[in-house]
Amino acid sequence: MEAIHPWITQGDSSSDDFSGQANYTSNFELEKNVGKRYLLQINQMYESAKIWINDE
Repeated sequence: MEAIHPWITQGDSSSDDFSGQANYTSNFELEKNVGKRYLLQINQMYESAKIWINDE
């Protein structure tokens, strides 16, 4: 998949009938600045999500 979107938009019956878990992974690098705070903003999320940052 190029982007995260609902399973029912895949256009095939096997995706429409899927029931289970899926994993999406995204990586990025961020240059940290001492004394700064950062906010991770999730613009689209379907159903539920668990998010780990730096394996935590």
